[in-house]
Amino acid sequence: MKKRVLLVFTILLLFSLQMNMSYTYSFQNQEEKNLVINAYDYSNWFWTDIEVLTGGDDDSFNIKMVVDEMNNIHFIWQDDTDDLAGSGNDRDLFYMNWNFATDTWSSIEVVSTEGSSTSEGGKLAIDTVGNIHVVWVDYADLLGAGGTDVDVFYRMRSVSGVWSSYELLSDVSDSNAQELTIIADSFDNIYVAWSDPTDVGDLGGTDRDIFYNVYDEGTDTWKGMTLVSEDSSSVSVEPCLAVDSKNYVHLVWTDSTDILGAGSDYDIFYKKLLSSFSIWSSTQVVSEESTDNSRDGSMCIDSEDSIHVVWYDETDYLSSGFDLDIFYKDYDSSKSSWTPTEVLSVYADAPSALPIITVDDSDTLHLVWEDQTDYGGIGSDWDIVYHYKDKNSNLWSQLALVSLDPDSESYVPTILVDKFNHIHIAWYDNTDYLGSDADYDIFYRKFVGPPEVTILTPFDSGIIEIGNLTLTWQEVNSAESYQVFRDRAYIYSTSSLSPIATVSELRFTDTLDLSGDYYYTVIATNRFGESDSSNIESVTVLEKSGLFQSFNLGEIFILAGILGGVQLILTTIVIVLVKAGPKVKNTPKTGKK
Repeated sequence: MKKRVLLVFTILLLFSLQMNMSYTYSFQNQEEKNLVINAYDYSNWFWTDIEVLTGGDDDSFNIKMVVDEMNNIHFIWQDDTDDLAGSGNDRDLFYMNWNFATDTWSSIEVVSTEGSSTSEGGKLAIDTVGNIHVVWVDYADLLGAGGTDVDVFYRMRSVSGVWSSYELLSDVSDSNAQELTIIADSFDNIYVAWSDPTDVGDLGGTDRDIFYNVYDEGTDTWKGMTLVSEDSSSVSVEPCLAVDSKNYVHLVWTDSTDILGAGSDYDIFYKKLLSSFSIWSSTQVVSEESTDNSRDGSMCIDSEDSIHVVWYDETDYLSSGFDLDIFYKDYDSSKSSWTPTEVLSVYADAPSALPIITVDDSDTLHLVWEDQTDYGGIGSDWDIVYHYKDKNSNLWSQLALVSLDPDSESYVPTILVDKFNHIHIAWYDNTDYLGSDADYDIFYRKFVGPPEVTILTPFDSGIIEIGNLTLTWQEVNSAESYQVFRDRAYIYSTSSLSPIATVSELRFTDTLDLSGDYYYTVIATNRFGESDSSNIESVTVLEKSGLFQSFNLGEIFILAGILGGVQLILTTIVIVLVKAGPKVKNTPKTGKK
């Protein structure tokens, strides 16, 4: 009898243990989330206050910008201020930068240190190392350039801040070069184009043509001044270069040549540099719908190598009127053709001009131009407006007014998207702002905001043992750091929680000493704010104890299956034993007689 009771007790103990394990490991993560980040939400972004970058007592204008891999912004501009930074009394080209990490401005450096003549029209590019490449036109008779014409000069500022010697790029020019453009490809080859009336090799004639020169990184040499617009028989001006992901170089410019039915008005022409630094594609007319002057094309190329071009146009197209308007089109690579023209300045009832377009890493297009339209009572002076086009919705935003004063003139904007996708806009303005007086100064403003939401990677298993848990999440381009939050209950809000860690990496290892349920979320942060919370991920932590402490989860699951089978067998045995137990017989009583 005692043996039978002991056997039943053992069976019940095993059954209880197996049921407890089955209950614990049947836990599943209850939260199913769509882990897709939406397109940029600019609703919580804001415009910073305007900064005045130049404080000289004469005009400052024609600013250009580039950004490096550390998110530092590099600026050049031309200035008429006498003896600014020891430059002398002529017009000179200047440089300074904004340091992202320290949020400080560098001192001003003189770029055009040689000669005593006018230096202007500067452009800059940055290579993969972080060197700054600057070109400009100069009246000085330097390096055999000749003293009566205007020539193209080049300098490089190294990452360490050292300027190289002058180099003459318009080496065979005998006339006035103007309207420069410069880019660098991923091999650090440098391409420069400009407008020039020089008749090089009896190919260009006496009209203005587009020439270019390229620095070959492999041979450490400039290839020499070469004609690009050989198909043109009339004025070719205002070139703009861009480079795609395959290092093909693209060029748009303004031309009054009547080819391909363009007519004798100004149109936007396009070519592509195919190979060997010298073989160009045939000319295409971009502004084919225009019947009046199309000027000042600006171009950018997105991550899919689609080409986007904007310009200002006098054509009354799509009821835009006969004032200057901003036109746009892109090149559809799948159809090998340009899309129909769009009018972007649809709300303008006054001239709109000098558009500049760029693209961020989400392929959102960003655009600025100068406009005389009286938007909301800002006056009929020239102002700077901003516009963007979302890649996912394919829609253009409403216009945003960047400049402020209704009575002053704001001219020639430029735009840059930094590594955080924040927007930087600069222009020159004669507003007496912050003591800048009524001369033209460089004004600067940013459109900034908190990061996008990150995605917390789901855990490999919803069950772990006491110990370390590693969290990983998706990188957010505009994040400077990440806050990790943990709670024992589901996290509906982090407002009452403090982060358990703030890290700059994309992972964090948490040490869990107690069993139970844990919930996690991550918030991306930068100096302008915090993102919304990421998706919530949870895990159940089990106590390490007794017989099973040395087993891993897989082994415990196998053991649970074995015990389940054993339980079935033992249950059957118990039933059989109970039924087969000894029967009590009734013995009749006997008495004495």
